[in-house]
Amino acid sequence: MIKKILIFGFGSIGQKHKKALKKINKNFIFFEYDSKKKFKKDEIIKINPDFIIISTPTSLHLKNLIFFNSIFNNKIILIEKPLFDKKHRFEMINNNNKIFVGYNLRFHPIIQYLKKKIKFLNMFYIRAECYSYLPNWRRQKYTKVYSSSKKLGGGVANDLSHEIDFLSWIFGDIKKIFKQKFKISNLKISSDDTFILVGKINKILININLNFSSQYKSRKIFLDEDNRTLECDLINNHIKFYQKNSNFVKKISFKNNDSLLNMHKNIIKNNFKDLCNLTEACKTINIIN
Repeated sequence: MIKKILIFGFGSIGQKHKKALKKINKNFIFFEYDSKKKFKKDEIIKINPDFIIISTPTSLHLKNLIFFNSIFNNKIILIEKPLFDKKHRFEMINNNNKIFVGYNLRFHPIIQYLKKKIKFLNMFYIRAECYSYLPNWRRQKYTKVYSSSKKLGGGVANDLSHEIDFLSWIFGDIKKIFKQKFKISNLKISSDDTFILVGKINKILININLNFSSQYKSRKIFLDEDNRTLECDLINNHIKFYQKNSNFVKKISFKNNDSLLNMHKNIIKNNFKDLCNLTEACKTINIIN
């Protein structure tokens, strides 16, 4: 049973985790640590948390994970996505704990619906897009957040890697044909702001486009089959079905799109089957880098 929760890295993401968990149970006991401040190992051991959330800058994830995994056993550890900022051999980490990566969009109702309810027949093309504007992400000035810094492991390919994760989770491993990261906008950042991937999942051609330099906000998946096309809108929470030889467009709307809350509800219930594990998260990092 989870009672004590340690959040290591209490920036905007860490605060969102705490807010979601407090909605589940107001009696959770929280311990928050700023990753920039010094802390004592004995102090962490004395806390003996049941659940550890690592929400530090991506470049610190490996160091933090090795630390917590070396002093605790049989704990639940959730690392903010992406797992690492570059390729690492995760075999070097003794898996003493239940370790997962926070790809919470797996718990968006549309992604759950595609994974569990839709039978796909003769699919030949998938296009996924995510467009947003980094300066609008947080209250803090965008040049001060780790997403703007290549050194800290930021950048659109890492920050918006959900698309790679959930497409792999639903349909299978992605084999990349072409991949490129760019810095093309006038944003004052050192990280990439645009990512393009063309690849295949078995015989299905996929195209992923990500950027956080666009004034147009969108997060959609388009799925083409011989007899229909699905347009999945993860912001407005609906799927439109366009059928062959039909002017009628079927639309299904979804509620409860708080994917972070839904993910934590599953963790609290020890229901880990839909969470992203180390092996899956490493595949995503390998594709990006």
